[in-house]
Amino acid sequence: MPSKMTKQIDFPIMVNTAEAARALGRTTQTLRLWACKGTGPLQPIRVRQGGPLAWRGDDILRLLNDGDGSEEKKGNRS
Repeated sequence: MPSKMTKQIDFPIMVNTAEAARALGRTTQTLRLWACKGTGPLQPIRVRQGGPLAWRGDDILRLLNDGDGSEEKKGNRS
């Protein structure tokens, strides 16, 4: 039996920044800062140079299941 419960959620393969922020309970600006500085608990795929970002659904689910990124949340209040 697993030591902790995991959420079973149907989630798209890729989501845009607004959808990722909503799922993670963060602002879109926080996710953009993670992408720009490379400091967040997950990183996006750059669709094209200067274009939109795409976030992997499995990375978001892993973060939600394994930890909430609270270390990032405390140090990064964007």
